Amino acid sequence: PDDVAFLAALCDDLAPTYRPLESDPAPCLLHGDAHHRNALASRHGVLLCDVDGAVLGPAAWDLVTGYVHVRRFGFPEEDHRAFAAGYGRDLTTEPEFAVLRAVRELRMIATNARKSAPGSPQAREVRRRVDGLRARDTERPWQIL
Repeated sequence: PDDVAFLAALCDDLAPTYRPLESDPAPCLLHGDAHHRNALASRHGVLLCDVDGAVLGPAAWDLVTGYVHVRRFGFPEEDHRAFAAGYGRDLTTEPEFAVLRAVRELRMIATNARKSAPGSPQAREVRRRVDGLRARDTERPWQIL
């Protein structure tokens, strides 16, 4: 219950800052969960798969997801730079970056919390992530779930 209350309060704190970003430049087609594990190498280049979360929205959402995977899971920084170059935008230099990163990380925690069986390694990782947020540790590496 304490973790749920903490995460709900964090969500409430982020909501007023995030809402104005909904009017970010014209919506475009987003993957919704663009990262290394949802990409396949082909003779035509990299193809994104697992598109069940595709949606219209601000490109910043796909960009921040890639960045979180570099930062939290240790994927190569140059991969993110190439991904951002393909989009024509480096979100890490923009003012909304911090709130988008916080929202994306909160979503990743909440999604995995819902899917993790109590007492499982996944549940322990979710708790470790929440403990990191409580400690305001924005650099703590995460385990991929």
